[in-house]
Amino acid sequence: MIRPLTIACALASCLPNENGDAHVSGFMAPADPSPTLRGCTSDDARLRRAASRLVRWNVTRGVTINDELLLYAMRLEGVPYAWPRSWMITPTRDHAETQARFDTWLGTFQAEGERRCAASADESPDGSRAWVAVAADVLGELAPLPQQAQSGEGLIIKATFRRRARSASIVVADEGEVPREHVVQTDGFTVTYPVTCKRRGRCIIQVMAEFGAGPRPILEAFVFVDMPVPNGPPAHRDLRTDVNLSDAEQLRMWLNEMRIDHGLSRLAADAKLEQVAREHTEQMVREQRLGHDLNRGDVMTRAERIGIHFQTIGENVANAGSVTALHRGWTESPSHLSNMLAREYDRVGIAVMRDAKGSVWATQVFARGASPVNFGYSR
Repeated sequence: MIRPLTIACALASCLPNENGDAHVSGFMAPADPSPTLRGCTSDDARLRRAASRLVRWNVTRGVTINDELLLYAMRLEGVPYAWPRSWMITPTRDHAETQARFDTWLGTFQAEGERRCAASADESPDGSRAWVAVAADVLGELAPLPQQAQSGEGLIIKATFRRRARSASIVVADEGEVPREHVVQTDGFTVTYPVTCKRRGRCIIQVMAEFGAGPRPILEAFVFVDMPVPNGPPAHRDLRTDVNLSDAEQLRMWLNEMRIDHGLSRLAADAKLEQVAREHTEQMVREQRLGHDLNRGDVMTRAERIGIHFQTIGENVANAGSVTALHRGWTESPSHLSNMLAREYDRVGIAVMRDAKGSVWATQVFARGASPVNFGYSR
């Protein structure tokens, strides 16, 4: 059995900007006029509302705009795109320099579909002004879903793709539960499928499609079940860190803590799977692109090449500004979370590397029946 491969590019951080992060602060821009959103095909009203929500949270609540916050604001405004980025600036008079910096930032965003942008500005009580731009890579569209629903209420997913998809699936993640994946029929460009959210809390619905290099998230929506739609930024439990652990060991510790919280067994460290993860992460860093098949085969092919025998195998990859952001991004994406909480896996290999800009790249390879196990640490 080969589990669907997923990519963490549902995160804003999957496409690093000129500083290696998805979000840049400290660049200067004039209050009037603001940088022109040239280089984008359209000004999306929903994106504009998401940008307004972001800058308002920053000005009124002092919240730092990051990958997770960007995605959350977009979903609250019904923006389904899985490839967003944000850029925040503070007013100054040097408009030409700011425009050049904005154009440079946007130029690092290599969209595969239609590149849409929006911007918003706000002023804080002390008179300072903030301006934020949001850009998204549009590879499909999702028919609007109700933001609120009752547990067990039927929802119809209607999605369209801008490119022909070889296959498609829908992953539903009820809050606190292991995600459920539905393989669905598609004519290559459309998907229609009924789903339900089964328990109170935030339900994340993610549409996956394969365009040739493995399935990946394309569209996503939040539905709040048996509860009101929140207005403020999300609250999260702090992650326990251990300075004596490497980045890869830290990710495995968080992974196993999460599995134990869900009543699952820990995943053992596997040296052979770590080799597969390390070689792939090295290639992603070297080529500065994220993917499962970078012309060396998918994870199944790469594992078999070094003599690994397995019953089932899967992979998550990601690029983020920090190890913490990378882990949170995986856990916020139903398709990645599905791999992390899969009962059939008993071992994992994790590799983490930083590029010259400080951006973090990582690969998780999951399997059952690969090579001798080693748990390495205890919770």
